[in-house]
Amino acid sequence: MSLQDHTVPLKPEEVHSEQERMKRNVFDGLIERRWGTSINPPGTKGTKEDSDTGGDEFEEYEDDDEPARIVPEIEDTVDAKGRLLNQMPAYDRILNSVEWEKKCLAVK
Repeated sequence: MSLQDHTVPLKPEEVHSEQERMKRNVFDGLIERRWGTSINPPGTKGTKEDSDTGGDEFEEYEDDDEPARIVPEIEDTVDAKGRLLNQMPAYDRILNSVEWEKKCLAVK
């Protein structure tokens, strides 16, 4: 039997029920604390479930075909006077230039 055999979809009134919403939030919070999110890996504090895998440190998956996807910790880029550089990434400049073009075309 699969998980689908044991699940029942919520009725519309249950989907919008405050009690059901709180249950979903609690469930999501428990999953996020245990497994982390796609952006933030789980915390480094070990749990009983971690004892069989060796513990309290998160290791990014890697194998012969796929290297680990580790983003290095870097400091903000500054110039010689300590001012931040690259505060406005290139895509922001592109988006702003497109918006500027739209405004200019609307005036004509």
